[in-house]
Amino acid sequence: MGKISRLLFQPFGAVGTFVGLDFFPTANGQLTIKEVEKYNLQKISKSTKIGGIIGGKQVEKSLGIFFYNDYFRKNKIDAVYLPFVVEDLDNFWKWMEKSRIDFYGFSFTMPFKKEIKKYIKTEFPALNLILPKTDECLNT
Repeated sequence: MGKISRLLFQPFGAVGTFVGLDFFPTANGQLTIKEVEKYNLQKISKSTKIGGIIGGKQVEKSLGIFFYNDYFRKNKIDAVYLPFVVEDLDNFWKWMEKSRIDFYGFSFTMPFKKEIKKYIKTEFPALNLILPKTDECLNT
């Protein structure tokens, strides 16, 4: 959660976060200059709508990150789509529920498409999208 807590420093009430050089990171999960630009970090605020993709390490390379963040920028939507690299879905779910962030939605990928059903009531055998505000879940 080191990277996510750095990306969401403003929604969590911090005034700043450290950013490392691409070739010289100084801490685990420290953001690089390229990531700051990729996620438009300067624009993330307490009012920014937060969502993203949850899965293993592969989510950091998701094409959806580029697609959605580019869409939000072009359409002047105060939202961001982030990669949530999760090892333990129980821990993540507890963190999400306790955080004061109003998440708009999450895409799910392996290994959590079936495991997410522990938290959401649905008839689908596997899920790949949940909208926490409305408890909607979809399998697109």
